[in-house]
Amino acid sequence: MVVKPEWLRVKAPQWQRVGNVKEILRDLALNTVCEEASCPNIGECFNAGTATFLIMGPA
Repeated sequence: MVVKPEWLRVKAPQWQRVGNVKEILRDLALNTVCEEASCPNIGECFNAGTATFLIMGPA
């Protein structure tokens, strides 16, 4: 059995915090690159309370 190196392991995001960030973005009607590009790492960023914004608006 091959063991993955420690740096390759990623903890699962806390989905409650991810939901809170999404709710804030919806309330403020903000678009993010994360959502528009369907980023596979969105849970990691939102869990950290960060997002990348579209300055000029939706694509």
